[in-house]
Amino acid sequence: MHARHLGCLAAALALNLCGLVVLAQERTIAATHVSPEPALGETHSRVLFGREAFFYDGPIPYWSDGYLISTKTESFSPGTPNVILLGRNGSKSAEVSFWFPGSQRVVITSAALSHHGGVLASGEADKADGTRAFFIAFANSNGQVTNVVQTGNFHPRDVCEAPDGSIWAFGGMMWDTVKRERLAGNVLRRFDLKKGETASFVPGSVFPPKMQADEASHIRCTSEAVFVYSNPANMLIELPYKAEAPQIYDVSRPEGLEVITFAVIGPHEMYGGLASLGADNGKGGMYTLAVDEKAGSGHWQPVKGTVGRFTDEATVSSVWGFDEGNLVISRGGDPAGITALHWVSVSPR
Repeated sequence: MHARHLGCLAAALALNLCGLVVLAQERTIAATHVSPEPALGETHSRVLFGREAFFYDGPIPYWSDGYLISTKTESFSPGTPNVILLGRNGSKSAEVSFWFPGSQRVVITSAALSHHGGVLASGEADKADGTRAFFIAFANSNGQVTNVVQTGNFHPRDVCEAPDGSIWAFGGMMWDTVKRERLAGNVLRRFDLKKGETASFVPGSVFPPKMQADEASHIRCTSEAVFVYSNPANMLIELPYKAEAPQIYDVSRPEGLEVITFAVIGPHEMYGGLASLGADNGKGGMYTLAVDEKAGSGHWQPVKGTVGRFTDEATVSSVWGFDEGNLVISRGGDPAGITALHWVSVSPR
């Protein structure tokens, strides 16, 4: 549950990465077509953000719809904020406390902005008697939790909302302690706050039996499709909202690197902040994900001038998301480290 945490960010402040575990060996993938090489422009806006956004003991924050979304994993009492939003000026704009009567502990695994003017969160609520319930919840603009969907044996680790208000979740099934394997079920699901689950896709059986493919994963809802990237599986899932089935890509990535941050605006505009793990002087940078639809494969290719050691000025340490046509990133050579966000253009577009 803590695979994407920033709990080790004493080291990450220097290296601009998180101590995730390399969960799957790199697979040999068929070559993909070469996309036009993107180039990153100069910083045209730089804003310092509060340290609490990056050292908040939760999943890695990301940028969406004008806000940096940061979450705190565990809460043990009502009234404790576990989702915070920071605006373009770097200041806290809102905070929400997701809590449920009778709970002893609430765990938030992801959060997203809603087009209804509130905040969505996914996670689990634990009671003193040991029972646990997985959920997707909505809090309105006043911070009041007004809707909760219990998801049964499905753990919705990552959520986002499509423009039509549908909620998409990528996750995993509960563990069968008798059979010592995960329960059967689809891992990409669509929800409605009033109707509950309305559709599901991608059976868990596409992943190796012991793999927890939703750990260190990312989900993003764009104007036309939902995208999921799984680090353990080296896999991209793309599902246009009007499609009946998703496109699944096997992705190759540079040896020793993990996709720490992920930004997507469409099938040909996907970027990641990749990092090497466990090194005293980390390496990595900004990569773009090129996919070959016919081959069902993809590969991460470096964006020129952005890859190197995280102490180098030009190295991009994190790719937080898109904002009004620009990428929001952090640069390795910035004295403020990851707490300084830079707005940059990228070409070609």
